[in-house]
Amino acid sequence: MVIKELTAAQLVVAWQRPNYFAQIVTMSEGDIGSVADLKGKTVTFGSVGSTSQHLGPAQVLADFGMAYGADYEPQIISRNVAVEALIRGDVQAVGMNEGHLRRIRAAFPDQAFTVVARGRDLPNDILVARQDIDDDVLERLRTRS
Repeated sequence: MVIKELTAAQLVVAWQRPNYFAQIVTMSEGDIGSVADLKGKTVTFGSVGSTSQHLGPAQVLADFGMAYGADYEPQIISRNVAVEALIRGDVQAVGMNEGHLRRIRAAFPDQAFTVVARGRDLPNDILVARQDIDDDVLERLRTRS
């Protein structure tokens, strides 16, 4: 959206990632069994502006009627630190994508994690070109990507 709004860049090609969606993860043995249980609790997000670790998970919660910073306390914490805090009980949920959760389950095989909410598929990755790129060059890029 930002690229489209601020530039006249041309789309060259887009890649779709399989299983690329945001989710909200909690501990299976904890007190959180649904998104509603997160009211007044702490939810962590990864890098500010990250599609799968910040924007997507925040949208998942918004889709369930949870207002960012009003219905829960958002904290920006790196994913690995956030997961350790989740296991300790210092935070109640972590926003992440499916690939991250797969790796976390492998790293912590003795812990049980639950997905309390799954978001819609996240947008494709894109390659763009400047607006004044030669049409022949643009076509060669598209056919070789």
